[in-house]
Amino acid sequence: MLKRGKLLRAELFDDHLWPYTDVRKVWQANKDRYPQAGLVVVNAHWYDPGPRPCGNYKVGGKVISMQWGEALGFGWKDGASPLMAWSNLAGCDNFICTIPAIFGGIRQDVSVHNSTGVARRCARTWFGRLSDGQYAVEVTTTGYTLDDIISRMAGLGVVDGLVLDGSGSSQCY
Repeated sequence: MLKRGKLLRAELFDDHLWPYTDVRKVWQANKDRYPQAGLVVVNAHWYDPGPRPCGNYKVGGKVISMQWGEALGFGWKDGASPLMAWSNLAGCDNFICTIPAIFGGIRQDVSVHNSTGVARRCARTWFGRLSDGQYAVEVTTTGYTLDDIISRMAGLGVVDGLVLDGSGSSQCY
């Protein structure tokens, strides 16, 4: 499922503790909040064994995970559109960094993500900003390796994009 259009609002929730997000339930509870817009709810996290959150995440001003001192991801303050940049989590209220795939139109080196989950073919979830200024999110129904999905993103015109899952934990409603 590919959704593409003007991004009116982005919200990030902390759901790394059990029970994890029921994507359909979140969609049903929030679909009427902004009647002029569609609502896309995505739950795609890359967990290490544990489970525990990985990458750099900040939700509502609270740091959830800081795996790296600085990371490439999407950050924003409440009400603003997410923009991709290098961040140490300062200067933004929300930040999400999983696997940076494309930045400024340049494909990123993802060879450091070499676990079996990244290399296997599975459904993937990605989020990105397109060259025309629109945003897109997709949960695939076809099995993609990490390299395959980055090629798909580039082919669709993504200039800044993240793969939101490293092992196929995709859900979307």
